[in-house]
Amino acid sequence: MAQSPTSEQYGRRILKVCKDNYLRAGEQVLPQLLRLSLLDTHKLPPEALIAGLHWLIDQGYLEERGPLQTGYVLTPKGFAAF
Repeated sequence: MAQSPTSEQYGRRILKVCKDNYLRAGEQVLPQLLRLSLLDTHKLPPEALIAGLHWLIDQGYLEERGPLQTGYVLTPKGFAAF
């Protein structure tokens, strides 16, 4: 039986999307970019994106920003993790 991917694996996929799109520390991670790259193209469930985002925030790779904490910014630690 195949194992389900972990939150860390989803988080690392999000970091790969950031790297592939040349994001730098301090730049906003656009939700549309993640949706297009992970949900639409790779057919991941929305729960996978949420789990990955929470893992990245817990690790200090992303910070929540914006009204109601709906935006994400790549931290220097997140950029170094590329």
